[in-house]
Amino acid sequence: MIIIKKTYSDKSLNYKMRIQISVLEILYALGNYCIFYRDNPLYIKQKDEFVYIRRSIQYTDENFYKNIGLKEVTDYLGLSEKYFSRYFKERTGEGYHQYLNNVRLHHAVRQLLNGQTSVLQCALDNGFPNVKSFIECFKQNYGCTPGKYRKYIQRKLDDDI
Repeated sequence: MIIIKKTYSDKSLNYKMRIQISVLEILYALGNYCIFYRDNPLYIKQKDEFVYIRRSIQYTDENFYKNIGLKEVTDYLGLSEKYFSRYFKERTGEGYHQYLNNVRLHHAVRQLLNGQTSVLQCALDNGFPNVKSFIECFKQNYGCTPGKYRKYIQRKLDDDI
């Protein structure tokens, strides 16, 4: 990159051609590195190692509002619940149930703040079995109830206006 900058600022004879050559050299080096990296057995192993994580996250993102749990995900992936629980925790740092609740909470908070939907409706629309479990999960993550959180955000927005 420094060569390209220097060549451009000097504007010596055939500087445009020299810049094109430098760019082609960079592309050549990147191409060789990417081919090496893509064909590297360690890279392939690491990529394959997370295939179940990617598939479980995709499944969860598409079905979080339904009554799903570990069994539905493991049935979808074709894995045992015990193996998948350990696998998911080792690679993400959190249990699957915790991840599922975080996804549900994310969507519930957006719904809660986007309109006048009741707390009960937010809970049911986002896969929580009942309002009690939604409130408990919400309190663990946000430190207050969904209703108080909504009022707090609304006041904050009103103060900013």
